[in-house]
Order: sequence, then structure tokens, then C-alpha cells
Amino acid sequence: MNNRLGIAEKFQKSAKELSSPVALAVCAMLLAVSVVLGYFANISITFLGTNLIKIGFTAIPIALAAMLYGPVPAAIIGALTDILCFIIAPMGPYMPGFTISMIVTGVIFGIAYYGEKPSLTRVIISNLINSLLVGIVLGTLWFVLFYNYQVVVALSTRGLKELVMFPINVALIFGALKAAERVPEIKKIRNES
Repeated sequence: MNNRLGIAEKFQKSAKELSSPVALAVCAMLLAVSVVLGYFANISITFLGTNLIKIGFTAIPIALAAMLYGPVPAAIIGALTDILCFIIAPMGPYMPGFTISMIVTGVIFGIAYYGEKPSLTRVIISNLINSLLVGIVLGTLWFVLFYNYQVVVALSTRGLKELVMFPINVALIFGALKAAERVPEIKKIRNES
């Protein structure tokens, strides 16, 4: 895509992407990768019987979906990843707030990456927004609401997790987006959009 799209245009065009069988197939594969990463490639740190810190890598396929198809498919993949990971390997009761967080992550990445050339600055800014809004603000809110944690305890543990994961996420997402950009089939998908 050579034309820069506004946020509303990104949502409209992104929603239309779901009518393509190729887009649906690629999104299904990215969802499968995300669920596998959510199941096998995560570390949960339990505190007082609650998985307070979960370090995972599901953001990578969500970012790829965001780059290829925009905020709507990325948000859907985020939501389905959270729900399917819970169904496959529940770690306590289902908490819908974390599904909302995954949707917001898909939207943030979709706005940042859809129709844009991957750049380190763009990845850093989008991950900073995601870490602050989703990781710290929403994450703290969910732990206070669902687990009755004190705000200070939830905020400090969420902040620590985001501090650890921020450089890792930036490096992995930037690497994945740049690698995907070089794949001929992905170039073709992006040019057809």
C-alpha cells in the first residue's frame, strides 16, 4: 500500500479484508500460531495463588495479522487467541477483561502497522502504547476487579512485567515484521490490499 490511510479508513478497509478467502486462511493460520505460542511459549509467575505475571509471545502473530489485514482481523485473532488458550489450558476462571486487552492490542497494532512500512520507531511507539495502556492500565484494572488486588500491588507487578517484556516484544515484533516484509507471498498480499 502506497497511500497512507486514516484510522477510520484502516478500520473500513480492514473489515473488508475478511471477505477474502486468502485473508481468512492466513488469519486462521496466524490464529493457530498464536494459540500454539499461547499454550507452549509462555511463562506464568504465580503470586498468592493467582497468575499475576504471564510472559507470552502471542503478540507476534497478532502483529503480523495487523500488518497484513489491519485492526479488525488482528483484534479478532487477539480475542480468539485468549478464548482458545483458556479453553485448551485454563489457569483459573475465565476473565473477559483479558480478552478485551487482546482486542485492544490487535487494534493498536492494526492502526500502527496496516498500510505502513515496518520501522523500528513505529514498533517502539506501538509497543510503548500497548505496554502502557493494555499491560499496565488495563492489566492493573483486571487484577483489581477480578482478583481484588490492591492497586499498588497490581500496578507494580504489571509494571515489572512490561518493563521486562518491552524490549523483547520490540525486538521480536520488529524482526517478524521485517522478515515477513521480505517474503514474496506476503509482498503480494500487501500489494493486493
